[in-house]
Amino acid sequence: MILIAESGSTKTDWVIINPDGSIQTISTNGMNPVTQSERLTEVLNDDISKSIRSAEEIWFYGAGVANDQSRKTIETLLLQSGAKGKISIESDLLAAARGVCRHEAGIMAILGTGSNACVYDGQEIVMSKPALGYIIGDEGGAVDIGKAVLKGYFYEIMPDEWREKFKDYYNITKDDVLFNVYAKNEGSAYIASFARFLQHYDGEWKTELLIKVFSGFIQNRIVPLYQKYKFAVSFTGSVAYAYKDILTNLLKEYDIETKSFVQKPLEGLIDYHYKLKYR
Repeated sequence: MILIAESGSTKTDWVIINPDGSIQTISTNGMNPVTQSERLTEVLNDDISKSIRSAEEIWFYGAGVANDQSRKTIETLLLQSGAKGKISIESDLLAAARGVCRHEAGIMAILGTGSNACVYDGQEIVMSKPALGYIIGDEGGAVDIGKAVLKGYFYEIMPDEWREKFKDYYNITKDDVLFNVYAKNEGSAYIASFARFLQHYDGEWKTELLIKVFSGFIQNRIVPLYQKYKFAVSFTGSVAYAYKDILTNLLKEYDIETKSFVQKPLEGLIDYHYKLKYR
């Protein structure tokens, strides 16, 4: 039996793959070893712990898995939960590439709560830039959009009609925002939640905001990769899927081709590992 975990800062999907191809999926809270290290042990419920103990292989793909220290944090947690099988801990970026591109080379981009991008050779990541987290980086992701929405509201540059709707919908003060961002350990997910406000409205201000944040992502994360590897770009993540038309048009301005938009790479990742193990 194989156990796959695809984990972001908001949610972790655990998938049990049996030799006959049957699967079981369990969802828990996110497990980011960088931003959520204090609550990692709270995530593993009895069902997950049982699967960890019985799995022949555990593949953990997660946001925040960028160095030996973060890998060690997750590995220690799994071992403490009774893992006896082979443990492999990789980034959410590799999960996206394997789930979307499978065995084909390409540029893989994630726009979800955060953001990331890499060049994938069909098996492994061969080029990427460091992920700097939601305070410094995560250009184009929901957390970046959420920041822009909050600035628009509190700086009073959001259209008046939108400000009234925002006020009615959230009923928050500046102090509420600062407390939730700095006093709690969930700043990324909290800020990202305000990106959903844009889903309900359309207009020039929204379009300009999205073009600005996505342009930052393309210029900082995609163009440097494309300059060396002339591959088409595949996207995954809820933000990319929701705004694929804007992203496609922006990339055309850079003469960069888009290949696909996949909302969730998990199905492809399951297929990738099943064939790798049992076929």
